[in-house]
Formats: sequence, C-alpha cells, structure tokens
Amino acid sequence: MSRLDPILAGFRSADHDEQRSAEDSLAELTPLTTEEAAAALRAAAEELPAREDDWEDSAGDLAAAAVTGASEELVPVVEQVYARLPTPWSRTLALRLLANVGSRESVGVLARLLAAPPDPRSDLGTIWWESEPRHADLVMPALLAHLGRDESRAEVFDLAVRLAATEPIGPEHAAVLAPAALAELHALRPRAREAFDWNARDLDAALDRRYRAERALTMIGHAPSSADILEEVERWTSLDPVPAAAAVAALLRLRHEPGPSAVARVAADREARRSLFNALRDLNRLELVPPEHRTQDALAESELVEWLTYPAELGRPPACDPSYPQSAPS
Repeated sequence: MSRLDPILAGFRSADHDEQRSAEDSLAELTPLTTEEAAAALRAAAEELPAREDDWEDSAGDLAAAAVTGASEELVPVVEQVYARLPTPWSRTLALRLLANVGSRESVGVLARLLAAPPDPRSDLGTIWWESEPRHADLVMPALLAHLGRDESRAEVFDLAVRLAATEPIGPEHAAVLAPAALAELHALRPRAREAFDWNARDLDAALDRRYRAERALTMIGHAPSSADILEEVERWTSLDPVPAAAAVAALLRLRHEPGPSAVARVAADREARRSLFNALRDLNRLELVPPEHRTQDALAESELVEWLTYPAELGRPPACDPSYPQSAPS
C-alpha cells in the first residue's frame, strides 16, 4: 500500500470529517512522486462524494497536489483524464501541470485541451502562474480561440505579450491580435478619464476596464504599426495615467516618439510612475523620465502607493493633503 492510498480513501468517503482529514494529509504529503501524482489525477477524475461546503473541491485538491509532481511522464495521464475532471479549477490545474513541464509535447497537449470544450476559460493567466508561456506556434492558436470572450480577452493579450518577450508570436497571430486590441481600446476609451475615479459606484468594474485597457495597450505595442493604431494609442497618453504608461511604452515600441508632456504627466503620477520607469528601462529610454521622478525616493514612493492600492491593504492610493505637515514641528 502506498502512502497516498489512505488519503485517497478519505476523499472517496462520504464522511466530511474524513474528507477534511484527507485534504490536510495531502497537503503535508506534497510534493508527490510521479506515481503518486498520476494516482491523484486519476482519482480527481472519479465521481467523488460531495463535500460539506460548496467551495470545497476534492478534484481541485487532488489536481493541485499532482502539480507538485509535474513531469513528462504525466502528460498522457492528463490527456486521458482531462475531459472527466469535474470542476473548472481541477481542469485549470491539469493545464498548469502541462505548462510547468513546458516541453513541446506537453505544450502541444495543453494547446489542444485549451482550445476544446468543455468550458470557456476565464482564468488563462493562472495556467502559467508558475511558469512562462513558450512554444508560441502551438500556444497562440489556442489563445486566439478565447479572444472573442470579454472575460478572457485581457489575459489573451497579457499572455501574448509574455510570449513575445522571448520568441516571435508570428505575423499571422499579430494580424488577429492587433484589430482585436484596437477594438478593445475604442470600446473602453469613452469611459476612461484623465484621472482614475476611485469613488466609482462600481469600483470593481472600473478597475477591470483599467486593467483591460492596460493589457490592450501593451499588446498593441507588439503589433505592426498603422495610422489607426498610432492615433488611438496617442489618445490614451492623456487619459488615466496607469494605462497611459502602457501607451507611452507602446508608442516607443511602434517607433513613434511620445510627447514630452505626456511622459512628464505619467511620471508625476505616484501610482503610474514605477510602471513607466520599468517599461522605459526595458526599452533603454529612461532619459525620457524627468530627473526628479527617477530618483530612488520617487520610485520608492510609487512602489508604496502601488502596494497600498491592493484590496488587502488600503484598497486605493492614499490621499495627499497639502496642508498636512511633512515633518514634525521642532
């Protein structure tokens, strides 16, 4: 009997206490061996008893453990069980296992499964959470199959950019991505502002639009230049500074110089400054950032503001009250 057998018995039990005990024991057992990971994957594809709470996912727990034993030998196992995995999260984790292996064979299987039913994907980025996408000729057609879905378009752009950082994504794929990114920007621009509205009635939706604009602008910088693209990207340099930072970088990638005032406006924004700095550093164009905004103090301020905007922290940039004393009175 293997050390995994009693844990699998716990997941197969209808007793909720035994299920929870199995989940805890599985977490302590990881990382799994290749043989154990294969057994966990096959068990995840079984009709396991329901858990006590809706959010508990036995198949997801088993697939997550299998990821820790990722190896080339598991590729045919994933291909065999994938369509029988019962939850979206367990299928996502099976794809992550293939991405983590990263060989041409595993990525080929990943691409075939990603482009096929049973469900539309809205979590593409989590597949490559622990690895970088590779083999663009295999991955790009699978990603493009999700381009028409609003919930996955920004992640398609993001993954295409990550691919383009290490290998060409192919002119035929760029030809599909460019008009989609341009259409996305056209649709988002009417609701964009010069400053982001942190008091928006639906803040989550506003943040989602901001993220989508930033991803589309980053993507379009890797596309062939055109008058329509340049005109649209130029317009974004005067809007919300966070996507405007991506617009400045996109113009440079498109071999078009951004206006100095546009760069200065974005650099002056505490939230957008570090993104702009990082993008221009990658492009060897840091001289465009005004000197007062590329100091260690200025970058540290921007990093702190970025951190404070996380939902688990302040959830927005801190207010800046000019009447507040900057140092304690002597």
